[in-house]
Amino acid sequence: MKKIVIISTGSFTHIQPYIDFYKQQGHEVSFVAITPSHDRGVETFTLLKKNVTKGRLAKLLYFYSGFKARKIIKRINPDLIHSHYATSGGVVAWLASGKVPYIITAHGSDILTKKNSKLWRFLFDRILKKAEKINVVSDEIEEVIKDWGVSSRKIINASVGIDTGLFKKAGRKESNSESLRFICTRSFEVVYDNATIIRALHRLKENGIDFKMTFVGDGRLLGECQQMVIDFGLDEQVLFTGRIDNLQLPELLNQHDFYISASLSDGTSLCLLEAMASGLIPVVSDIRANQDWIDNDKNGFLFETGSSENLYGVIMKALSMSDDKIEDFVLDNLDLVRKRGDRLVNLSLLFS
Repeated sequence: MKKIVIISTGSFTHIQPYIDFYKQQGHEVSFVAITPSHDRGVETFTLLKKNVTKGRLAKLLYFYSGFKARKIIKRINPDLIHSHYATSGGVVAWLASGKVPYIITAHGSDILTKKNSKLWRFLFDRILKKAEKINVVSDEIEEVIKDWGVSSRKIINASVGIDTGLFKKAGRKESNSESLRFICTRSFEVVYDNATIIRALHRLKENGIDFKMTFVGDGRLLGECQQMVIDFGLDEQVLFTGRIDNLQLPELLNQHDFYISASLSDGTSLCLLEAMASGLIPVVSDIRANQDWIDNDKNGFLFETGSSENLYGVIMKALSMSDDKIEDFVLDNLDLVRKRGDRLVNLSLLFS
């Protein structure tokens, strides 16, 4: 048994699988939450009283958090620190770890959106150099940090993956409606560009396509997107569920036919893996992270990033698929997720 400290912002959606995994392996787990968090089922230490993660102030608060975390790390005296995001969690682990080894998991936006920043490059060089291992969740992130001189011996390329036993194709539920059923489970933030999806839906309605669209999640742009739906007269076709419990998600996914994501940048998207494992047809933006999983017109569809018109055209193409082709897509995606996206297998690599 090891004593493991996990560091991340308190609101990070995907931190719970890491906590649960380590607990299931018999380790003693503590959570150092940079910002407030709901109950994670382990001893939790909160560094900041408010959820401040954006802007220049956030950078200063990361440093403040790192120095504040030193006493906590010293008191716990863990065998390992696992810190999430090379920016927020990376700064805190770098400053607070002392001689305790730490793993950094880079999730995508931390490296990919900051790679051209001179300040962050300066910090990344020091944060990644001190790290015992660097866990990246996509080939694109691995290529970037290798270009910075990080040794491949330190890199573990594996996403957190999904519970493939929870998200599985059990046969989608039949609907009483003849409407096509679309779903998006990305939050309402700039990087996920849900407005492009809404514009494409408007084009579908203009051309007489009967559909139902479900948006799952919340975020700063939720109100703006809800107003767009009203302005386009789509309020009878579009449902906003808000954030839901992850245990409810498999059943909800099984009630839909197509998964749509317009993300402008990403690491390996767990939302995409969940949809693929549930037998939905993916229609996703043509970014590197999605290209690593989706071969256009072979197991899903890619559309031009930021283009609602191209998304509309791709949806129309997807709607013309034969039943045999749909079944091929579904089976190929199930096999792919089981091989590369299984949570137990992927997280076990961190201790290999």
